[in-house]
Amino acid sequence: MAPITTSTADGSDNNNNDIKTMKLYTNVERIKNELASRNMLGDDAIAIDPIVLSEIDSMHYMGNSAVEDAVSALKLDSSRKVLDIGSGFGGPARVLAAKSNCSVTALELQRDIHDMG
Repeated sequence: MAPITTSTADGSDNNNNDIKTMKLYTNVERIKNELASRNMLGDDAIAIDPIVLSEIDSMHYMGNSAVEDAVSALKLDSSRKVLDIGSGFGGPARVLAAKSNCSVTALELQRDIHDMG
């Protein structure tokens, strides 16, 4: 892997071969338990409505209204592609796709959240 160069507050460069991670969200198992209680996991899982699912997997304060505002403001439609960096469990990404028909790539770096997907 090529070194990653970052600048410090004093302007000097740091070369680092590792991307440092910080666990932002804890109790990730809560989502898995909630999905199981709603029969949204396993071989006999029900079809998942992204709007209903967003009730438990959106990890931001403004809920779907913020996502709907973004769809409108950005004029998202099926011709658009969106990259959601720090997507968490993917709630807003699924709502974006459902509301606008755009293509969404969700990227989550926190390993335990990523592994649930």
